[in-house]
Amino acid sequence: MINDSMVREAVMKILKPNPKLADFIKVECSRGSWKGIITRLWPNTKYIDEIVTGTMSQYIPTVDCYSSGLPLVCTMYASSECYFGVNLSHLCQPSEVSYTLIPTMAYFGFLPVNWKDGGTDSHSEPRPEDPKSAPQIRGTHRC
Repeated sequence: MINDSMVREAVMKILKPNPKLADFIKVECSRGSWKGIITRLWPNTKYIDEIVTGTMSQYIPTVDCYSSGLPLVCTMYASSECYFGVNLSHLCQPSEVSYTLIPTMAYFGFLPVNWKDGGTDSHSEPRPEDPKSAPQIRGTHRC
């Protein structure tokens, strides 16, 4: 529910009530099983763009069930900071995904770290009160 009246008015300029669609969604979601729910709600869906590696691989069986086996496409290798590479074989099986790393996809700046002993190399002792000093990268800190 949207409580902010300005936000509600802006949304209502774009979205209009659709009781027929609401009833359809209610019926589909009320079925005994959610197997195939994605293709029932969005019948023109051609694939699912999903992360299929690492800890996300545990969700592959669930997504397969909900999507009636639509292809799972995993295009990028990424972290919370940035993208690192691409999967050049988009339609391969999740167990066969591999990535081509592209070092120029991301840029990281580094800031100097103040060290206890005045040194700037990785053998110097970081100041414990400086939270930026945890990654000891040759006297710098990734920002």
